[in-house]
Amino acid sequence: MGSVWAVALLLVSGISGDRAVALAKASFAQFGVKEALSLHLVTQSQESEKEWYVVLADAQGKPFRAVVAPDGGIRSLHLGRDFSWMDDGSPVNLSGTVWERRARAWLAQAGVKEEVQLESLVQNEAGMGRAFFAILRNGYPFVNEPRFGYEFVFDYPSGALRSFNSIDRPPPVDPRPPKVEEETAVAALQAEWKRILASRSPGNRPRLESDGAPELGYFLPTGKKRAVLVWSMRYSEVYGCVGMTRWLVIDAVSGQPLATDPEP
Repeated sequence: MGSVWAVALLLVSGISGDRAVALAKASFAQFGVKEALSLHLVTQSQESEKEWYVVLADAQGKPFRAVVAPDGGIRSLHLGRDFSWMDDGSPVNLSGTVWERRARAWLAQAGVKEEVQLESLVQNEAGMGRAFFAILRNGYPFVNEPRFGYEFVFDYPSGALRSFNSIDRPPPVDPRPPKVEEETAVAALQAEWKRILASRSPGNRPRLESDGAPELGYFLPTGKKRAVLVWSMRYSEVYGCVGMTRWLVIDAVSGQPLATDPEP
């Protein structure tokens, strides 16, 4: 199963609240939390996913929050106050094997069995660090946002883990290998970019966010159930203070442009 810490036997309607609490406590223990944790809240989402939200606390009242999937997989953990990665626009790569070893140790503690690659290991000016492992299929990541993978956010430079998040249920993929070379893909993406620019008014021009190098990975087209291998670049459309990410996407097998959601 694709979930982390998935239980062996599942109830027809998913796990119980008591089971969700037990799994949350076990997960925090996996990451080195030794304090006894008491239950403050357990409630189930009314969404179709039916996730369990569990809030625990130590003797000092420090909160430990978990989101548990219906199959027992851990979707997220927060050790202490909510501590989510904030991209301040100036992340710095963390070089050296010490940080990579620590990130891979967290991955092992999470029980991840997927094929992954370390895609990002950075720290920012706010004293936060982030490691992200992308899930691979046939050696390629998924280029949709949010990306499928595992995120670890930690204090920098102490290295204390603060949160874990997983998006680990990628769709099936078309296994055909790429036929379009990168040089051909760049030309096709540039042509698509010119088409998009020409369709916009001078005061409403989008901004390309790529450095010119396309990314090869899996993309799930709108309304489809199977991801296809594509060459892609990101761009941003900004309206006032609101920005929306779009993709330039070329099928890596046929070389044809693919519609994104929403259609640019």
